[in-house]
Amino acid sequence: MENNHLTYFKIENFKKFESLEVTDIGQFNLIVGDNNVGKTCLLEALLFDERPKNTVNWYHELLVKRRLVSGLFMLLNETNEEKNFETNTFAYYQKNKEKAVKFQLNNKNYSFENIKIEISKSIDSKIIEFIKTTELFNYKGINQKSKNWIVFRINDEIRYLLDLTSSYYEDFINKPENHKIPNIPSLMLNDEIENYLGNHYDEIFIELDLGKKIADLITKLFSNIEITEFQKQNETSAIFNFSLMIKTKERNQYHNIREYGEGFVRSIYILIQLLSIKSNKIIIDEIDTGIHHTKLATVWEVVLKLCKDLNVQLFATTHSHECALAYVQAAKKMDNETSYNINDDFKLIELYNLENKTNSFVTNGIQNIEYAVNNEPYRGENNYDV
Repeated sequence: MENNHLTYFKIENFKKFESLEVTDIGQFNLIVGDNNVGKTCLLEALLFDERPKNTVNWYHELLVKRRLVSGLFMLLNETNEEKNFETNTFAYYQKNKEKAVKFQLNNKNYSFENIKIEISKSIDSKIIEFIKTTELFNYKGINQKSKNWIVFRINDEIRYLLDLTSSYYEDFINKPENHKIPNIPSLMLNDEIENYLGNHYDEIFIELDLGKKIADLITKLFSNIEITEFQKQNETSAIFNFSLMIKTKERNQYHNIREYGEGFVRSIYILIQLLSIKSNKIIIDEIDTGIHHTKLATVWEVVLKLCKDLNVQLFATTHSHECALAYVQAAKKMDNETSYNINDDFKLIELYNLENKTNSFVTNGIQNIEYAVNNEPYRGENNYDV
């Protein structure tokens, strides 16, 4: 796997996708397509990680962000087997709850599935062997009589058996009091920077000391704003609890970043995520949200350069034709300024419906992407309608 980046991805039985295959993936991937074709669904699928604990964390946190489950995690009731089966974290992502969700990342196959069975009575030889070799029931809180389990497999070999009613399962979930920077590598809808900074300001601005880097990059995006200091808002504030305060050359007193609008706030959030990321990928839904069209090319330039320098693979979506044009403009500038060929690092991934099935088509290389963006409708679909 070159640079530990994805080049091939396939998903089965995930939300709206019966099956979706994406080939020829690059380091920088802009995903386009009509409304409700599955762009955000693809981003959610791409959150899958080969480490089961990360997958549990990220998928649960994503449900919290979308307000589909409570941020206050409650263990599933072991006596309500059917409800557990229908409403646990993974059930939200299964198109058919009776089947496994399957992933292929490059040349490795992964799956997770809900099973309703008292695990010690299973006749599956691989489950029996896993229980024996891992001494599963010696782990704290594992309920041998539970009939609600998640089975993780890698290349058809069991990696984890997870009891959904045990305190062991609860330990997999990021809790509000956990003060590590979350590993979830995404900016999806309903992100709230106040909640993020409330728990992680010290790590971002003191331990990692990212303030100057963020300030310098913000000046590139907003030339009339020079940040001199960052501060966390007083926790007792009734308006913006835990929000971020700044001083600037123009205003030498702390004021809330919300005074500058959604585009400014989102830009800071993107920079914080990129600079503090612990994953080798970043996932951004609707990257142009709140950004004025005149700043889109500069935003792309900053994001693409950071991703290149940090060896992070980018997946971003847009509905905007202007955003796609800005992506091309930034790619051309970046390609001209580097001493090595990065043309093939840039991809345009189109999702489109054909016979009630979502399909993908990947355009490779800056010139080909520029032609595709400038010659809509692309493959018979008007992808760039706002």
